[in-house]
Amino acid sequence: MTKDSVYLCPKCGSTDWKFPNPLKGTPSMINIPAIVNNLFECNDCGYVGIFFEVDKDKVKEVQKDFKK
Repeated sequence: MTKDSVYLCPKCGSTDWKFPNPLKGTPSMINIPAIVNNLFECNDCGYVGIFFEVDKDKVKEVQKDFKK
């Protein structure tokens, strides 16, 4: 990620995300994909997966395409 870009949730378009807890989901097993693939978790809709990178100046334009 460059300093002039942000990650957007592909489900809702939010920029509010965190790295998912690698222990979340399965109590007896570590969520290896969350560690290896640098997955993100959306704080708005709960989506866990790969987010896409957008230039900071185009965030509002891209977010208009998402239905909330």
